[in-house]
Amino acid sequence: MLLRELLLPVLVVFSLTAIIQRATAQDANANDRKSQIEPFRDEKTGLQFIDVPGLERTKAHRYEEPGLGYDVTYRSKLGLRCTIYVYTLGQANISEGPFGADIRQQLQQAKGDIVSAHKQGIYQKAEEISGDIVVLGESDNAPRIHRSRFRLRRFDKDWVSYIYLTGYKKHFVKLRCTLPSEQQAECEKELAKVLARLGVMLTADDGDERS
Repeated sequence: MLLRELLLPVLVVFSLTAIIQRATAQDANANDRKSQIEPFRDEKTGLQFIDVPGLERTKAHRYEEPGLGYDVTYRSKLGLRCTIYVYTLGQANISEGPFGADIRQQLQQAKGDIVSAHKQGIYQKAEEISGDIVVLGESDNAPRIHRSRFRLRRFDKDWVSYIYLTGYKKHFVKLRCTLPSEQQAECEKELAKVLARLGVMLTADDGDERS
């Protein structure tokens, strides 16, 4: 009986500590979830980044050099990583859509970055396997965008990588997506959701959030 009386205060303190720790962890998780679902809206372009089901969205990362703009990344547990870059490089009059010479030049630069990374040994292999212009959506005003697809090899693992690029409201909008070849079929389904979201973003009016 005496032993039980001695242990009771210790057990009470232990239980209270455990409850407080769980509550603190739950509050932290709630704050993390809140920060993940809060949308980011670019005031200059009206582009609004919200959560895509099944993927984690990072906060917008702004570069120190203003012309480099910012990026937002979506990633999945299967290994898909999609980063959307919005930037100007200090240029004032960027073409709208995918057909301007400045847009094509940026696409060549983006592809050249992959080639350079291969030459530097970052990739063991880098091969462009297709390039075209695709439509993001089925509506009459659905945006068109350049698409280039690469096969990469890094750390003895095969990857599929995409570059999407267009012009929107005097900004370059570039999407870089990379996914593991061994999970390609499932990751492509996740990629389709990111592309659908991007299509909505590139057709929405300022302040108009369509889902």
